[in-house]
Amino acid sequence: MRDFEGAVAAAKQRVGKSEMHGLCQGLSRSTIGVPAFGRSASVAWELCRDRGWGVAVDATTVIPAGSIVYYSSRVGFSGHDPSVGHATFCVKTGTVDTAVVVSNDVGPHKEIGAVHPKWFKQHWHMSVRGYITRCPFGALPIEKKAAQSHPVPLAPDDPAVHLSALVPGGKGPDVVTLQEALIKQGFAIEAGATGNYKDQTIAAVTAAQIAQGFTGDDADGIIGRKTCLFLGLTPIDDRPPEAKDVPKELIADLVGVSSADEGAFWEHADAAAAGDPANEVGSTSG
Repeated sequence: MRDFEGAVAAAKQRVGKSEMHGLCQGLSRSTIGVPAFGRSASVAWELCRDRGWGVAVDATTVIPAGSIVYYSSRVGFSGHDPSVGHATFCVKTGTVDTAVVVSNDVGPHKEIGAVHPKWFKQHWHMSVRGYITRCPFGALPIEKKAAQSHPVPLAPDDPAVHLSALVPGGKGPDVVTLQEALIKQGFAIEAGATGNYKDQTIAAVTAAQIAQGFTGDDADGIIGRKTCLFLGLTPIDDRPPEAKDVPKELIADLVGVSSADEGAFWEHADAAAAGDPANEVGSTSG
């Protein structure tokens, strides 16, 4: 991850360039120099906010330079609001009236530009939803002298787990790490951290999913990226691709590859689904 000066310089160097059209999250996270996290601005904001790294913003909140700022067409700080539509990188500390953020698609030719956060309310009808001080790859390069209206405690580096090992019936050190995280967060496993992903662990994971708001088939006791982050774990998604049950014509439109070429089509589709920055898909709404 870049330091504060490097991140701000990287952001400023891109101003005026016609790139990152529709890829607001890609611009923001590449500015600080981290891999993709979250398929969209909505997912990125929610996973960071749910871990306690998000700070709600009002008219008087001081937004620190070095943070990533998120926006939505309607502001809702509780629950999961899928309408958030944009992400920017803050290069100058200030309020929504005085801070400066670097964003894609703000110039007359959809180039990258530097504007005040309130610009998106005036032009895109999007309010500032909040900013983050940390992402799954570590603390953001926040300006040290920036005053934060609502300081967010930064967690220590999160232990990494391989999702391929975290399946019912699985066993090993990754399962131990998962079980220890569940127990620490108050989700009981009577047998303790045995390293075996069996009934008690499945029940504890289900309880953690319900605590996040998952319902029905989504609370199935099978760990995923979001629940790992909720538990303070960094997920390494090394699972094999899931069954291709999405209409190919829809994916073809999204990734811009002909569905007639099976090899190239699924290669691009899998990369996009995994968050490969070279295949990120988005629009002006991020």
